Amino acid sequence: MSKSPFNPRAFFESLGDALDDAWRERNYDERVFPELAVEALTREPPSGHLDAEAFLRWAITTRALPPQQDLRTDFGEPPVTVYRGPRFYIDVLFWLDGTTSIHEHAFSGAFHVLQGSSLHSAQRFEVRREVTQQFELGDLTLEHAELLERGATRPIRSRDLIHSLFHLDRPSVSVVVRTYQEPRALPQRKFCRPHVAIDTNFEEPRLTRRLQMLGALAKVKQGAYLGACAELLQSLDLTATFLVLGQANLLIGQTRALGLLLAEARTRHGPDVDLLARVLEEERKQLALVLQRRRVKDADERFFLALLMNLPSREPILRFVHARWPAEDPVEKSLALLARVATPVVDPGALALTTVELGSHGAAYLAARLRGTPEDRAVSELAALGGFPDSERERLVQLDLQLRTTHAYSALFAG
Repeated sequence: MSKSPFNPRAFFESLGDALDDAWRERNYDERVFPELAVEALTREPPSGHLDAEAFLRWAITTRALPPQQDLRTDFGEPPVTVYRGPRFYIDVLFWLDGTTSIHEHAFSGAFHVLQGSSLHSAQRFEVRREVTQQFELGDLTLEHAELLERGATRPIRSRDLIHSLFHLDRPSVSVVVRTYQEPRALPQRKFCRPHVAIDTNFEEPRLTRRLQMLGALAKVKQGAYLGACAELLQSLDLTATFLVLGQANLLIGQTRALGLLLAEARTRHGPDVDLLARVLEEERKQLALVLQRRRVKDADERFFLALLMNLPSREPILRFVHARWPAEDPVEKSLALLARVATPVVDPGALALTTVELGSHGAAYLAARLRGTPEDRAVSELAALGGFPDSERERLVQLDLQLRTTHAYSALFAG
């Protein structure tokens, strides 16, 4: 007798109904739902039954999909709702080239890696100042990072998990079991390193329309766009100032014009704008790495880019490199990977190239710096080998400064 084909609908209905029964016994207490969701996904792991291609074929052709939860979300490429209960639902999320921002959740549940792998980074945010309920200034720091592979399951506790996932494989697929929304956990925030937390649903209709019109003006005449931004910044609140500067950061990049807009904002908001400027700089670095990632398909290169995007300094990056390639020197391996990924990518705002020009002595110099050798000593040791003109000394000092401060790959040379 032939074995019946696996039925995803029956699997997720069974998983969801059993979880609903268990949660009802606990009076639908949201505080215990993450624990119950982890238990359910561990007892019957979807990764033990499904693969991405088979699931997609079934989801495309079946008439048995439940009503889809959110057709306009960009959280997933795409998300597919496979179970809808009265108090929670289950999505299967596909990721190709997208990655999640640093965010928290206004819901509870758990997520499970169905296929692929991801670098999972958990963060902590210490508030300096609550500007409004929707906008805060503070300090975002990494708590821990881990590599999640097929079968891994982690809880989601509302307003208690600030994290991001950089998906390493194409596709990466996760199963998310989640409540609909928990009002006590609102607003749900996203975080912009290193100093901003903002409500993901923040929208002021007049400001939204202004930003749309500014975007149109930028496409027609950039000079007029900059003038309109400067005039607007004379009267905006701090949240709106951040959004206008954020748009300019994407459209014109790190230019003298952006510096003038920051100066205009400082006349109204003072030192707070210095924090916003650091956020804009980080966003430019992240954009360069995102553009690189879209180009890269090699698993090793994607892994290295994940480290550069999500880890703040040299020590944790080298630790992850060593864990993945234990037989190789992590410094030499990191520089080899840097050479592979550091090819030109155009920044759509500044039209600058993200690249690393090592030259004849660059690799040796950077290896010494990654091993903790101070800048002056690293240069002196290379000079002692001979054939080292003063121009090369100056070039390496400038390369060092660039990589540590403004370059997309600066995390590798920080700390």
